[in-house]
Amino acid sequence: MSTVSQLIINALDECNVASDLDSYSEKELSDARTTLNQLMFSLPNIGKQIFKREEGTQSFLDTVSSFSLPSTYYDLDSAYISYGGFDSDLGELSIGEYRSISNKSSEGRPTHYALFYKSDFTVEVKLHPKPNITGVSGYIFNYVGILNHINYTTNTSNLSSPSNYYLALKWALANELSNKFDVPVDKQLIIEKKAKEALENANKNNMGHKKTYTISGAF
Repeated sequence: MSTVSQLIINALDECNVASDLDSYSEKELSDARTTLNQLMFSLPNIGKQIFKREEGTQSFLDTVSSFSLPSTYYDLDSAYISYGGFDSDLGELSIGEYRSISNKSSEGRPTHYALFYKSDFTVEVKLHPKPNITGVSGYIFNYVGILNHINYTTNTSNLSSPSNYYLALKWALANELSNKFDVPVDKQLIIEKKAKEALENANKNNMGHKKTYTISGAF
């Protein structure tokens, strides 16, 4: 098992910064933790494939315009509506596109969805039109979701991920920290290359990979 502190030390060590936790100031460690938290949200935008996926469904007891994904999910890869034995794909709208819809209260078979990322780290799914056939035999929202590595809704920082994710995250963090410290340009270029290679490797080997690392510790 690795810890967040160890991950930070490993990343700093790649930058040739002293690899001893006691050698860092409180501000340096705080900055590193902040950078790491930012990476947890920026990395999916660079390479979503390093995140695990699970399928899920959402049924509707009544006509609603939105619902929240379980806290274990960070994002959606795809979604479709099923009803009466037939499936139909849903198009994803940007927040701006959804807000521009004038008849948000219209009801019918949902054709589009939009994701709203809340300040408490939950994800709200907006549907359009609102489902007008509800209950056990009504419309069902089916999705392939991308799982969080950290359950931000509880006081924990347990992290479970494909084994090659640890290297991708370490080098990504080192790449970010190299810009904060006085790291020589030639060393920065090496770190940047390593970060790209590690991310590509994580993406390439993610599917079907069951071995995981667990990273825990206070963020």
